[in-house]
Amino acid sequence: ATVSVDSEFILSPVDGPPGQLSDSFRPLEKHRTGKVLYMYDECDTPSGRDRYVAELMKYVEVDSVGACLNNKPLPDSPPSDRLTPAELDTDPTQAWRSYQLDVMAKYHFVLVFESSICDGYVSHRLQMALQAGAIPVYLGAPGIAEYEPVVGLQSILPVTVGPQALGEKLTEL
Repeated sequence: ATVSVDSEFILSPVDGPPGQLSDSFRPLEKHRTGKVLYMYDECDTPSGRDRYVAELMKYVEVDSVGACLNNKPLPDSPPSDRLTPAELDTDPTQAWRSYQLDVMAKYHFVLVFESSICDGYVSHRLQMALQAGAIPVYLGAPGIAEYEPVVGLQSILPVTVGPQALGEKLTEL
């Protein structure tokens, strides 16, 4: 799923009037267990996100729970261990998405780095991080300002500096 300003249908964490959150929005987790999360299974992408994050890890602790740069196991258990076979058969994609949101909700910041950096492409991960109540640290669409009504840029930390400066900023926050 993606968000595109050219789309007839735009995915958004907002239903109805601006500022009214959908029922799927997760409230802030009171006891966040981590500071920065990186959660990807598609490695070595054209955007070079793994190289950036590998360098970032030298300056701030990043929990990488996916296949890319993995340094920590996924918390709790995956949906297949927690749900009945009937629940998984009904909607396995929704079960996995709910699990990802639960994991993201345990972090202050979620690295949302697109696999490709191009105008008009924003993946579902930006919406998920917002729904989880985390602050997305975003590297992707150069025209992200066009999405302000959809995602609310005041809730996003865009990556405009190198890994060392970003690491220092995330440590400070």
